[in-house]
Amino acid sequence: MAKTWSLWALILLFFLGISALFGSYYLITDPTGESLEMPPGLLISTPFENYLIPGVLLLIINGIPALLIAFLTLFKVKYYMYLIVIQGMILIIWLTAELIININLFYPLTHITYYLIGSALIFLGLKLRKSVENSNNI
Repeated sequence: MAKTWSLWALILLFFLGISALFGSYYLITDPTGESLEMPPGLLISTPFENYLIPGVLLLIINGIPALLIAFLTLFKVKYYMYLIVIQGMILIIWLTAELIININLFYPLTHITYYLIGSALIFLGLKLRKSVENSNNI
């Protein structure tokens, strides 16, 4: 069963990482947000003048770490399962902070999907931890 949990974790981590890379690329290269159809008016109640800093943060907080953790999971590096849990928690915190800063940024399909991904990563990481602990006790 651990192989199944690992496979699902890998799929979600790669999806998160790649989608964050694409999103951050467009936010960084076009800080107006037009390329992603995100009007600048959404930033009025935020500390940001444009989407450059959010794009950089997306890359640093979700894009690169998710892909790094995916590779660590692929090679079963020690404690990889804890990193999966942490990435899931980071994603949920990221989404929640984004909505606290500006509820007008709420896109139901996107936010619900990524909240589910974050929750699934936490679940999968905990399942993998339990599987690894059980295999070590045998």
